[in-house]
Amino acid sequence: MGHLITVLASSLNQWAMDFDGNYERILASIRIAKERGAALRVGPELEIPPVMHKNVIYNCRIILYGSKILLIRPKMWLANDGNYRELRYFTPWTRHRQWEGLYLPRIIRAEKVPLGDCVISTLDTCIGIELCEELFTPASPRILMGLDGVEIFTNSSGSHHELRKLHTRVELIKEATLKLGGIYLYANQQGCNGDRLYYDGCPMIAVNGQIVISATIDIEDVRAHRFKSSRSMQAAQAERYHRIEVPFALNSGKFDKALEVIAQKEHVRYRTPEEEVALAPACWLWDYLRRSRTQGFFLPLSGGIDSCATVVIVHSMCRLVAAEAAVQGNAQVIADARWMTGEPEGSSYLPTDPHEFARRIFHTSYMGTENSSADTRGRAKELANAIGSYHVDLNIDSVVTAIRNLFTMVTGGKPGFKQPITGTYVQSDEANMGMTYEELSVFGRLRKVEKCGPYTMFTKLLHEWGSSLMPPGNTPQIAEKFKLFYFEYARNRQEMTTITPAYHAESYSPDDDRFDLRPF
Repeated sequence: MGHLITVLASSLNQWAMDFDGNYERILASIRIAKERGAALRVGPELEIPPVMHKNVIYNCRIILYGSKILLIRPKMWLANDGNYRELRYFTPWTRHRQWEGLYLPRIIRAEKVPLGDCVISTLDTCIGIELCEELFTPASPRILMGLDGVEIFTNSSGSHHELRKLHTRVELIKEATLKLGGIYLYANQQGCNGDRLYYDGCPMIAVNGQIVISATIDIEDVRAHRFKSSRSMQAAQAERYHRIEVPFALNSGKFDKALEVIAQKEHVRYRTPEEEVALAPACWLWDYLRRSRTQGFFLPLSGGIDSCATVVIVHSMCRLVAAEAAVQGNAQVIADARWMTGEPEGSSYLPTDPHEFARRIFHTSYMGTENSSADTRGRAKELANAIGSYHVDLNIDSVVTAIRNLFTMVTGGKPGFKQPITGTYVQSDEANMGMTYEELSVFGRLRKVEKCGPYTMFTKLLHEWGSSLMPPGNTPQIAEKFKLFYFEYARNRQEMTTITPAYHAESYSPDDDRFDLRPF
């Protein structure tokens, strides 16, 4: 029979400072792993607090067998760009393939355990550890670990959602074991961090470059995949890792294990960007409600596209809640929904209707004035009815008049509109900006993703726009749009440092206070 091992990757919704909740979620996932016969369970990054060693704080994975700590593996490559600032708190472990002893706090146990860059050697295989960013680095630790005989790689990750980011993760995980051979277990954090990020979970297992659907795998498949002359020559010269020897095997050695379903290839289904926009921010909104212990949202409707898009995302959230409650019977979602809607303890309420649930937790309002059109007022009311929100339609002319009179009294001036507001007036953001959203997206990507300065950006625009978006040879027009962008960007950039927390969905985030630390 083959050498079968059952493994499990677990994505948890851990919250900072929620020590009891985090502890219970870890224990629950361990119980599930045991119920499913898993010999190895991997959780997300920082599912438990970091470790201090010699007054230095490390982001660590703690490898346990039963109640015994086998190894504390500190992270070696820290993420410190984009939305990540790990160096604010943690220090990387720079002594590759080296380790030393750490005395545990006496409140845990008076014991000395190994801390450092080591691997775990069982009676039947060898296990190595990567942490999050180490999957994305060019010289990933798994390369040398694999050449030194490590057959199972684990990755505990805290990777937030961005549009199309799952494609990158899957390809990296498949590539991680395609050339090396091996089994790769990826476990990611799930939920929002109370700010603008949402961690989308998506745990997965790869074997020899293929994503698989079963957690029972045959380690002999890895050994057969590695039976290549060139790989063997490199492995014979590879630098050695210190092995933590443990007297147990991941394989039970029982014949009935051979009757289990062995890992089969899985076709990964990717969401379209439109689906991701509808689903990921909806999950973020739900977790934001749960973490803040808030009982709903309030949104003023203008009848325009921005508030409409926000309403649709809240509606998507309500649909997901109804699906989890009615179809999946998710006890946590049901309990949270009952709390948000003010249901008494012992209530049997189920949020099975997204429209009914929206009326309980989502309030909208149209705050019109003498300048508001009947069309926008009607669209706001129609939209509220379509998604089921509790809607209030009111006029605020008295409030506007009071503020306008106060402004006139203090300044001696009278505020007015840029242009007359008539019955046929239609607001156009693109007309007001002087550029289209498509053009603005090009500016954003060049500025943030490709890190272009003004000169490099202009030269790229000459090539890109000179042949597609604009007539050939229209350099002055390109220059005018380019200068307009930088003028408005410079004039408004200080507003980005006080922007309200919002969902981060793209790599060219406007949140300069966190995402882009270049000076003003």
